[in-house]
Amino acid sequence: QEHLFEIIALYNLSKNLNISLEMERIFTEAEKFMRDSLEIDNCSLLLLDDEGKTLTLWEADSATSEATKKVSFKTGEGITGLAAQTGKPILVKDISKDSRYLLKKWKKTDVGSFYSVPLIDKNQKVIGVFNVHSKKINGFKKNRLTLFNEVALQISLALEKSIIFKETRKLAITDDLTQLHSRKYFMDFLDMEISKSERNHSTFSLIMIDVDHFKSVNDNYGHPAGDRILKKLSALLKSITRKEDITARFGGEEFIILLPGTNEKNAITIAEKIRLQAEKSLIIRQKNRSPKKVTVSAGVSSFSETVKTGTGLLASVDQYLYLAKNTGRNRVCSTIHDELQENVDEKRRNQRCPVSLKCCNGNNFIQFIELSVNKQWKICVLDNLSKSGFKGSIEFEMPENQNKVDFRVFSGHEAISNDRYKGVVAFNNRITNGRYSIGVKITDKPKKWENLFSRISV
Repeated sequence: QEHLFEIIALYNLSKNLNISLEMERIFTEAEKFMRDSLEIDNCSLLLLDDEGKTLTLWEADSATSEATKKVSFKTGEGITGLAAQTGKPILVKDISKDSRYLLKKWKKTDVGSFYSVPLIDKNQKVIGVFNVHSKKINGFKKNRLTLFNEVALQISLALEKSIIFKETRKLAITDDLTQLHSRKYFMDFLDMEISKSERNHSTFSLIMIDVDHFKSVNDNYGHPAGDRILKKLSALLKSITRKEDITARFGGEEFIILLPGTNEKNAITIAEKIRLQAEKSLIIRQKNRSPKKVTVSAGVSSFSETVKTGTGLLASVDQYLYLAKNTGRNRVCSTIHDELQENVDEKRRNQRCPVSLKCCNGNNFIQFIELSVNKQWKICVLDNLSKSGFKGSIEFEMPENQNKVDFRVFSGHEAISNDRYKGVVAFNNRITNGRYSIGVKITDKPKKWENLFSRISV
């Protein structure tokens, strides 16, 4: 009767694991089975890394996890490591008499007996270890060990299926060359972001980026060199964008970034940073040939009352990308650039009004500043500047104890780019949720700053 009960319970576990495609649910189902059906005190699951050298605790029940946070074993280390190394189960009837059981590592003193079962996939490769704990010495009956082996087998099959599912899903939403999101994934996310912005009356921006003269790169330096440029640019985009931003390869040498909660002004700043960093880092080096610099152009558009559909946003950002390419490349274009151009071309029709200074360098827009906060460089969108300092807006809160600040200035002009200064925070006011206005007064290199001011303000 007990044996029949175990068979039925194991069947139910197998059925539940077969529909568990998410890895977290696999352990939940196994733990529930061990606790309810087999009355086991504790259990844990460790997975082997890709190199097959280290086992890391992936999941454990509540009683075990608190005592075993961040525990890991090398293959061959302790009972768990030996089970992974040999591919065979190991039973310890009394852990106090077995030196292989690493008490200090597990940080548990109430475990009398221990059973470690390797998790083996269909190719006979060890992928992890399933551990069962009992507070009693010699606490496992022989027939229960057979049952634990069956549980481990079911977990192995479920994990293997989950890993395949995860890899397949990743392939469906990831570009193979750049490891960025695919165009399809981006389009699905764009629709969701539009719905969210309409509900919350919020905004977001798109940046579309294109590698300048990419066909020439492939023709003159070969497709492998072109692929390396795309990979370098992809890595650059990942390093500059936030976790919540969606960066995708849109097609060929075109990339697109969706920036949730970011207005057009801040998006332009990010696009400019990408452009400047690309200009510095995208270099082709081949033997017996001079280094070749590769640049990018970008268009920026934002969700607004006039542009609020996916088709409209993509058409708009694409339009400004081609404007950037048609007006000389290696630049960023947006509606703000249109407004600036209109102000230059048209005669003044209204009375003069006081305005904040916009820092432009010919057609290269926009001057921006980075602040050093907690040893990280963070963007400050420049509103205006004077001979003694500057005012800008930031999308983070300055630490209360940081009155002094290091900062650096970026511009399309090589003589200005990346200049570093020191200053004190004159004021720091909250504008909206997650956005602050900051004023900084220069404390060193005043002559150099005045020289910079005179060049920009002309």
